Amino acid sequence: QHGSAHQDLKYMENLQQCISASGKYAVYAYFAATSTSDAQQEARDFYNRTQKVVAGKQQPIFYAIDVESIEMSGDVTQMRAGVEAYMSQLNALGVPDNKIVLYIANHLYDKFNLNVARPGAIWIPSYGQNDGTLANSLKPTHPYDLHQFTSKGSVKGISGNVDMSAEPSEKFKELIFSA
Repeated sequence: QHGSAHQDLKYMENLQQCISASGKYAVYAYFAATSTSDAQQEARDFYNRTQKVVAGKQQPIFYAIDVESIEMSGDVTQMRAGVEAYMSQLNALGVPDNKIVLYIANHLYDKFNLNVARPGAIWIPSYGQNDGTLANSLKPTHPYDLHQFTSKGSVKGISGNVDMSAEPSEKFKELIFSA
């Protein structure tokens, strides 16, 4: 989802197919809150949309919160409070911090000053030439558990560009493989 207002039209179908194939999966939401109460509502919508599809079946490995633009009515100093409210609402719904991954824009990492010790992992995009190769990407300038190195990758069986990530930390591997 992108905020509460926009839900990916293929989300339900893709998630149902993944569950039917017994695949491990994670869910993703773009943070677009304008206030802490709006962040809590986004979290509830994210969780409820996921549970509507999951319907008591296999739960996601993690819930990813994409924090890569200045939201909270343009107040960068409020981003930390908004993300904390979002995570706390997920906690109240039964998602522990170790099952939350923050996807943080490398260039806004310092400005957001998020509590990076709280989530299960930190995922940072840093592309460089963005030619689909890890070799030509730029390493994130902040600590991370997973590096998204391109938006122009390719995967057999999928038409079009695919986001690609690499260099998982031991912490991230544990999150994925312990599920």
